Amino acid sequence: MHPLRGKVALVTGASVPRGIGRAIALRLAQDGAAVFVTDIDGIMDVDGIPMQRPELLQRIVTEIVGIGGAAFSLILDVSDVSAEDDPSYTTRPRIDAWGATPSAYAFSAGDSPLMTKALRH
Repeated sequence: MHPLRGKVALVTGASVPRGIGRAIALRLAQDGAAVFVTDIDGIMDVDGIPMQRPELLQRIVTEIVGIGGAAFSLILDVSDVSAEDDPSYTTRPRIDAWGATPSAYAFSAGDSPLMTKALRH
């Protein structure tokens, strides 16, 4: 059963290989949601090996697609208040391409302006 089929989720902090964002993204995908996995840009130390976050995000996308899910990765800094009014800040162009707006938000790395907006709606 896929209770989230037809829904879109946006998960922040999803690049950490053993992190809560990754776990949430996988669970949402298993439950049928199409998932936007996001994180900030930069390098992260993974078991002593420096890795680019975009590469780590692509790994989770590949894993989700491998279990039959739909996923898309995006570099997004939801803590950047100066970007709050930027139209691309809410990932609107890519979400529109899927024909849906996020039904679920998972913020695994703290508070953000995007979270505040999501909770108001």
